[in-house]
Amino acid sequence: MNEQEQHTHLLQFFRWVIPIIFLFNLAFVAMYMLTFHFQFIWNSLVSFISGCALLVAKALLIRGRFFQAVIVTFAILLLLALAGTVALPQLTAVNSLLPFIAAIIAVQYLHGRILPILLVICWITIMVLQLVAIVVPIQTILSPMFQLGALLSSYATVIGVLLLLLWQMSTRSNSIVEQLRAANSQLHAAQGELENQITARTSDLQQALQDLRQRADAQTQLLEQVEEQRVIIRELSVPVIPVNRQTLVMPLIGSFDTQRLQDVQEEALNAIERTGAQQLIIDITGVPVVDSYVAQGILMVVQSTRLLGAETVLVGIRPEVAQAIVGLGITLPGLRTASSLQDVLASLPARVE
Repeated sequence: MNEQEQHTHLLQFFRWVIPIIFLFNLAFVAMYMLTFHFQFIWNSLVSFISGCALLVAKALLIRGRFFQAVIVTFAILLLLALAGTVALPQLTAVNSLLPFIAAIIAVQYLHGRILPILLVICWITIMVLQLVAIVVPIQTILSPMFQLGALLSSYATVIGVLLLLLWQMSTRSNSIVEQLRAANSQLHAAQGELENQITARTSDLQQALQDLRQRADAQTQLLEQVEEQRVIIRELSVPVIPVNRQTLVMPLIGSFDTQRLQDVQEEALNAIERTGAQQLIIDITGVPVVDSYVAQGILMVVQSTRLLGAETVLVGIRPEVAQAIVGLGITLPGLRTASSLQDVLASLPARVE
């Protein structure tokens, strides 16, 4: 139950109980006018004070002070039961129901640590009422018919208030059940929507996964193509041209790094092994810079080809390249050189087929 519903139910309780208490006040005044007995003045005063106190509790409720209104109502019901039992011990059975009403109000509107305390107070009050009924002597101030009428009217009033509280609790329970049903329906709707979202997200993820696989396949194909192109580029950058069955020409163009020197060595050795050539002509006319690193790489190619039984001829050494090699102190022992490729090919006419 929300705060608005609690406010409405407690206000409804005040609308029922306050007029009843003031009616009892008028009844006790009328009884006093008939009997002139002091007990009716006492009961009338207790009823009037209780009604005024409940009006104060109602005012607190209207001002939004809900907790204070409940506590005042709880206390008034217990005090009314004690005062009524002291005045008329023969109505103890009826007055014993007032602590039950107070307990129902506490259970219905309060919670936390204060609720067990209030319930214990109700239990103590009921025990005190029984003791008061035993200690205080019962005085017969009314005829049996009037006593029966007072007892029945008191029972009817208190039972009516109890039924009102039970009806409010039933209304509250039904409201909670309806709220739970509505929440359950919303939960099922949210679950269905969530399942739809999960299905849609799963489909999107599957599509994204398929696209990713396609992209991966495309990238794999692209890498394969790149690798093929790299091989082609490497072969083009390090070409080996057969002149005849015994002679191969390797014209080199451009600058060199570690990978390209390694490619030169691999291509030269593979070509000699594949063709069984006896002579490899390396033309470095198109190499702009021959430093110590490049010269040492070429020397490694020469030494490697010798191990396979082939002779290496180096052509295209320009003057500035020769000066650079001499200046670097690099020696190329056992290496044949020529100024141009034409000179080398011209010196081998007998081998050309």
